[in-house]
Amino acid sequence: MLASNYRHRIRILEVTIEVDELLQEIEVIKEIGSFWADIRTSKGEDIQTAGTEFQKNTFRFIMRYNPTIRSNMIIEYQGQRYDIDEIVNDNMRNKTLTIIGRTKLGL
Repeated sequence: MLASNYRHRIRILEVTIEVDELLQEIEVIKEIGSFWADIRTSKGEDIQTAGTEFQKNTFRFIMRYNPTIRSNMIIEYQGQRYDIDEIVNDNMRNKTLTIIGRTKLGL
């Protein structure tokens, strides 16, 4: 893959739950990093919940290999957040990662 294909800037976020001094659970979002990626559309699904329609899209984010990325993290691209469904180390060569992400509902 050519370096010129990595033209989209994405952010990887990690959401953790912390307990404060009043024993309340607080959701804390920490940025892992900002990366260049190639983004490809896979498919879209229409979801109808309680009379409201949502569009749930699936994207492939192809980026340089980074071993710190895990499936419990979130991708943010152009203000939209995506849940990470799957992380694939392409050809097991530690050169590129293909991350399958779906539109995150509720954020």
